[in-house]
Amino acid sequence: MIRNLALIVCLVFGIAIAPAPASAQSIRVMPGDTIGLAVAGLRDLDREMLIDYDGYVTVPLIGRMKVAGLTIDDIQEKVAFSLASQIYRQRGISGMESLFAIALNEVSVFAVSYRPVYVSGYVAMPGAYDFRPELTAQRAIALAGGFYRVQTGMQDPEIQLARLNSEERQLRAELVGVNARIDRLFGVVEAGLREEDALSTNAPVEINEPELTLDSGTLNVDALETLRLDSERSVRDGERRSFQLARQGLLREIEALQAQLDAESEGEKSDQAEFERLAELLDKGLVSADRTATARRAYVLSSTRRLETSTELADRQRQLIRVAYELDKLKSDKYLRAMNDLSKDLVIRSSIEAELVGIREQKFVLGAISADDEDDAPLTITIVRADGSTTKLTENEDLALRPGDLITVDANFDDGM
Repeated sequence: MIRNLALIVCLVFGIAIAPAPASAQSIRVMPGDTIGLAVAGLRDLDREMLIDYDGYVTVPLIGRMKVAGLTIDDIQEKVAFSLASQIYRQRGISGMESLFAIALNEVSVFAVSYRPVYVSGYVAMPGAYDFRPELTAQRAIALAGGFYRVQTGMQDPEIQLARLNSEERQLRAELVGVNARIDRLFGVVEAGLREEDALSTNAPVEINEPELTLDSGTLNVDALETLRLDSERSVRDGERRSFQLARQGLLREIEALQAQLDAESEGEKSDQAEFERLAELLDKGLVSADRTATARRAYVLSSTRRLETSTELADRQRQLIRVAYELDKLKSDKYLRAMNDLSKDLVIRSSIEAELVGIREQKFVLGAISADDEDDAPLTITIVRADGSTTKLTENEDLALRPGDLITVDANFDDGM
């Protein structure tokens, strides 16, 4: 904490702890920076120019010009001399052209934006930050929220450990529930078609409801999950039992209709034979026409009854096929759902186990930090330039930054520097 207070005092009161940063005019631009051009009286030439990967910009009236590695003053001089040798033609509203000669002092080149600097490591908010002249390593770290332990409460590792312990308990409770579901789903998958035989009777399926107990102020997760899965199974078994009862009823109806159809078919044949016999006798004049008509009506009636019974039997057979389909579908859906839920829960379990491993690693690190006095643990600031050069500073040293610099703050808990 003392070192951070010292850093804040130095930043607030401007105490010099390093050589003064370079001004904007002395910064050498590189690819990724943006510069601006303005020509007095000629707004058509004003523009912003991004320095490309090869270090070039495209200047109006001139074309591509290499500027990487130059200062803003160098670029202004180079652009001004190039434009001063050009004649600019401008067409007015009337359509007439005017010729302009550009003077050296009418050209202005300025910096629009620079590549950001990047701050990483033991800071509160790692990331990219806009570069601006006068930016130093300590100021960049301040922009990133300061040193990590000051901003995140690492001065009190016990608070962090308590939070991690709470998260670990919550994840372990979730893991108990997931494991309970996985065990039950494995049982459903392994049971297979054996459960179909167990439900062949009309006896109701009993639900084994475990007694809910309190465990550390919460319901027993395993028992609660068991009750939920048993309830879902009871609903599915009720649907299956309804289809099985419908199937048994249809089978009985089909059996009765088949017997009725057989009897009516025999009756129809008998009535047909009687009608044909009387028709022959009628032709010989041995019976009356009324008796023959009566026999004919009896034959038609028995034929109609047989046809109606046959139609009703066919309808019951179609219903039986539909019920059989629904039973097979219910069975297939059950195991498909079980397999799908099992796959999801296995992924969830792997994710929870991975989170628990991460928490254990964080607790290990916090345990190592709490073993030391964090105010005495040294910090090292490493600055990597765009050209690949590296500079190392202590936590109290400072250095002027350049666009594109990478600032990394490391904590050394072991060497006691």
